[in-house]
Amino acid sequence: MRANLLAARGRWFQAASQSDRTDLDGVRTEIAADLQKWSQLYEKDEVYWAEAAGVYLALGDTDKAEQAARKARELAPDNVNVIGLQAAIFERQGEPDRARQVILDALKSVPEESVPRLRAMLAQLERNRKDETSGDAVADAATDPSRLTIPRLLELAEQDLARRNRRALKWLEAIRKQEGDQGTTWKYIRGRWLMIDLADKPPKNRSDARLGELESIVRELRRERSAWAPTYVLAGMLAQATNDVRGAIEAYRQAIELGERRVFVFEQLAKLMWTAGEEGVDDVLARLGTRVPSDPELSAISILTAAREDDLQAAVDRAALAVKQRPNDPMAYLWYAQMLYLQKRPAAAEQQLLKATQVAPKEIRPWVTLVGFYVREGRTEEARAAAEKLEQTAQFNDDAQKNFIMAQIERQLGDTEKAAERYSAAIQLAGDDETRAAVLVKAAQVDLENDEASAAIAKLERAAKLVPASGQIRRLLAAALAARGKGDDYDRALDLLQQTDLSAGDQLSDRRLRGLLLARRSDIAYRSNVAEAQKVYEELVAEKENPADRAFLASLCMVRACLEPPEGQSREEVDQLRQELIERADAEYR
Repeated sequence: MRANLLAARGRWFQAASQSDRTDLDGVRTEIAADLQKWSQLYEKDEVYWAEAAGVYLALGDTDKAEQAARKARELAPDNVNVIGLQAAIFERQGEPDRARQVILDALKSVPEESVPRLRAMLAQLERNRKDETSGDAVADAATDPSRLTIPRLLELAEQDLARRNRRALKWLEAIRKQEGDQGTTWKYIRGRWLMIDLADKPPKNRSDARLGELESIVRELRRERSAWAPTYVLAGMLAQATNDVRGAIEAYRQAIELGERRVFVFEQLAKLMWTAGEEGVDDVLARLGTRVPSDPELSAISILTAAREDDLQAAVDRAALAVKQRPNDPMAYLWYAQMLYLQKRPAAAEQQLLKATQVAPKEIRPWVTLVGFYVREGRTEEARAAAEKLEQTAQFNDDAQKNFIMAQIERQLGDTEKAAERYSAAIQLAGDDETRAAVLVKAAQVDLENDEASAAIAKLERAAKLVPASGQIRRLLAAALAARGKGDDYDRALDLLQQTDLSAGDQLSDRRLRGLLLARRSDIAYRSNVAEAQKVYEELVAEKENPADRAFLASLCMVRACLEPPEGQSREEVDQLRQELIERADAEYR
């Protein structure tokens, strides 16, 4: 269930960031319909309602978020996380008094061990309130904001922008009256407000006037206030919104070098650095202190960073701290179990997996992970028992999802006949062509993971017929054809990539696949393909250093030299050398 909600939130953010290709209203409607369906399935599950509130907030629907938080509170009146969520939603709606009252009321009834956390939340609310409504500034702002100084107006505007409160427009106008339309503070706050507006109402394409205005503001700020941290905060936000990960990282780093200390900047920088595979993530996380284990995403990044650096003990310690900070979050236990298993402590890992199923018995992922653990350990009977518990206990969206999940489980357990029956049932039970295609795609991905390219191709071809407009299905089919590599597979794969929407060509994986296909398809008669493949890889290496890409590029350069052989060298000798180079570079790429 939690995975479904996280996927829904991720689907929205992906759609918002790729809005030149996506009908945002349609995506919003689909997610709202999913939430409505899930609300009936998980009506008595406080974890669902708390997570749903977060999804509604991401969609910009604070009213629905408030309703979901209220439902979670009814089911778990003493859950501190739910209480904090409810208060945060009221604060975001610009109702700090209601937020404060939620916590004050809760302090009367929660267990003694929860009181310190609630008092800390209350203290933070009071600090926010004090910052926003300090003494004479309140009286001045209530009557005549123009009496406040620019630094104070900037501070008030930043506070309201963080809460997405429209009162920020009041401070923006006051700044404009003092600075004029060309003032740098006014430009910065105007840019921040445009970022919020774009998040609430994403652009349909890159020609949106708001994007143009933002880009102009950032250029002007870089020129006029190049040593001002907010300049680079706004530049980082814009780069993120347009999927320029490298640009966002550089901008946030520059802001920090110039004195930026706000928590959200460090959070975004850490997440972006992890996404880009850059070193130094731990140094950024260290600046966030105790916030890291309390945040599921930052905690996962912290754990994986330590594991990637071969410091397994640090990874285990961080995972243990996350469990302590988030005792009701099954993902915390799953991360802990994974790190313990890597540390060759299977018995301890098993205990954490069992705790995850106890904390969230209705969720699918803990049970699936437990089955996989038993399979890896060769404990078939216990794996089968856990699979039965999964089917009996977990809450699935529908029978199609249940059969699909159980098909994967049967495959792990070695019963391919039952797995095939389950896959067929999932496809038949899917309610419409799009859902049926989605099941076929997932089943094909499992086939590819098991090196069964022909089976994957058959499923993806069926999915492509069901949803012919899907660029994602065409790209997956191209990858499957490339993996099989028989007959005209390479030509078909290239044709499919060319049919996808233009933005797909901007994806590193698509471009890498295209270059590989061109090189694989080429022979003595196809010199232009090798040249084009070389150009693709030169661009990839220039944009993002990757040892496998660099090795393949070197081989392509040698292949081009072989295509114009020295006198006396036979075609067969050249062709043999070409094949050896391609295969060696391809092995490095894989």
